[in-house]
Amino acid sequence: MKYRTYPNSDVTVSEVGFGLWTTSTGWWGEKSDDEAVAMLHDALDRGITLFDAADTYGNGRSEEQLAKAFSSRRGDVVYATKFGYDFYTPQNVEK
Repeated sequence: MKYRTYPNSDVTVSEVGFGLWTTSTGWWGEKSDDEAVAMLHDALDRGITLFDAADTYGNGRSEEQLAKAFSSRRGDVVYATKFGYDFYTPQNVEK
């Protein structure tokens, strides 16, 4: 695995990241949280240290999977996340 360090920091991440959209939304097949955690552990064991999540990925499920997978190994991984999508307030959509 190749790694890069963010400029002007000591944060180093794998060039390949793992996006949790696939484990938390069910769009590419339903995965249980235990299956997702096993996949995350396997990715880290293979050298992936960058994990991408967002509050919209399964309405927070991606972050819950990260917490379950890496609560005791938090110093070994970097999370890239987004926030701000309001999935609590119904939106008016014109048809």
